[in-house]
Amino acid sequence: MLMLIEDYSEKLRIQKTLEGILLDALPEKGRYTLGYKGANRERTLRYHPDSPLYYVPGRHDDAHVPRYANTLGILDRTKAPQDIVVVINIPMKSNGQKAAGFFAKDSRSGRIYLMHTGRVGGGRAGIGKLAYLAWSDRKPVAVIDNDGGERFGIVVTEIDEKGLVSEITKFVEDVKEFKRYATGTNEEVEALKKKIGRFQALHGDEFSGTKRGRTQGVLEYDTYHGDIVKALRQMLEADLRSDEEVFRTGLIDLLVERKGKRSQVYEVKTGMTRQHLYTAIGQLIVHSGDNKNCRKFLVIPSGEDLPDDVNGAVGRAGIEIMRFRKVRKDWRIEPV
Repeated sequence: MLMLIEDYSEKLRIQKTLEGILLDALPEKGRYTLGYKGANRERTLRYHPDSPLYYVPGRHDDAHVPRYANTLGILDRTKAPQDIVVVINIPMKSNGQKAAGFFAKDSRSGRIYLMHTGRVGGGRAGIGKLAYLAWSDRKPVAVIDNDGGERFGIVVTEIDEKGLVSEITKFVEDVKEFKRYATGTNEEVEALKKKIGRFQALHGDEFSGTKRGRTQGVLEYDTYHGDIVKALRQMLEADLRSDEEVFRTGLIDLLVERKGKRSQVYEVKTGMTRQHLYTAIGQLIVHSGDNKNCRKFLVIPSGEDLPDDVNGAVGRAGIEIMRFRKVRKDWRIEPV
């Protein structure tokens, strides 16, 4: 279970760790003009010649919500003004949701994560939390506060030196591509509207605000989950027929519809515990709908065997297995 980190001193310590890792990894300095919501200001950016990411740390003690500001973007050295892609603000002394960033701790492992609500504004029409969650392959997960309330956030990265910079870079590139898509061609804008409609129909206000008196048992928040779903989507889209469409929901990772009828469902699990597997089997059976010919696919890690009884249940349910593994920097997904 993920727990919201609310203590001021602990948030300060984690923020300093986050800053330290980013500043060490991005040693170069450059003065650039940053543009955001119509205001242009000159700032010292931190970057690395071999990385697209730039970073500007900051804090706003006198703001309405005092906060740490982690300003992030993709550096374009051919431009004088640089676009800010996302600012991950962490509230200092409060724990409301006016700031989109927060820290959470796994109650079992003690691992700490940088979270984001998905509210990736920018002052342009069509860009916001609902649109981003509908477009993205990243799943919001539940985080419990000290009063038992439940909020949702996207896992950006574990606060760990090993993979932090690459995971933040992926998030920033993801948000940048979303903003381009949301303000792109008429076809892209219309496709996004359809995604938003499906997302709202499935979830309502599930991922908005703080819910009280609710808990969730098994949470999947592996930061690679979204990458694997994205790789799977790209693989499926490469072979789509003209009358087929692939999309995701918060209830099942990917669906393929042909002429408006569900023909394939896919669920990715990065863990192999029985709870992961039981959940996936149920999801696939429920979301295959009333089409008896709908194919069901469980996508799980390579190198780990299914328990015999689970393997039998998978076969009886007509669920097909696919395995994923990492090859260099890419995810390879193959049928068994």
